[in-house]
Amino acid sequence: MVDALAVIEEDPLVVYLKSIEGFPITYMSRLFGDNYWDKSVGIQLIPKGINVENNSIDLFGTYYFSGASIVNFDGEGKIHWRYNSGEKNTSAIRSLTSLANDRKLLSFTTVVNVPSMDSAYLAQRTTNLRHHLIDSDGNTMREIIEAPYKEKVSLYWGMHEVVKAGITHNFGGLINDSDEVVLLGEMEGEEQEHETKLVLY
Repeated sequence: MVDALAVIEEDPLVVYLKSIEGFPITYMSRLFGDNYWDKSVGIQLIPKGINVENNSIDLFGTYYFSGASIVNFDGEGKIHWRYNSGEKNTSAIRSLTSLANDRKLLSFTTVVNVPSMDSAYLAQRTTNLRHHLIDSDGNTMREIIEAPYKEKVSLYWGMHEVVKAGITHNFGGLINDSDEVVLLGEMEGEEQEHETKLVLY
């Protein structure tokens, strides 16, 4: 089963999971001809997508042990660097945006549950939208956390009640000439149904 698909120099790139002695290992392959290669990416990477820029390949997804992750390859299948957010409770990858000077903006959500003071049967669940600005060598340049989405959830039955809403959707970002990050998001809450917002960080 193919988990992600892209094209480099008219050759298909495919990502798939292979079970080896019961452990799911992620592989990436460049198909066809003299350019063929097949590389192991590692255990427990859940792929979300592939970005290809010139001869550089970014496979991004979620590692069980280290959160939102990127593995950077060249066109010959050599791994140049790996980036891990360190947020182990990552629940979703939003996007990976390619920027000027080979920088990247990785956007993802994290979820934290904290026992509620209102009841022993409730927890407050906070969902943060996070953005990591990464340089061409796979190092963190900046980290941005957008306003959280909060709700009360039952510890037993899964019922929940929204107590506060923040930014819940993000439509990408860019870097301007002053190295400022511009993000376009959508707000949801009790007083506003859908409010589009442009934020400069």
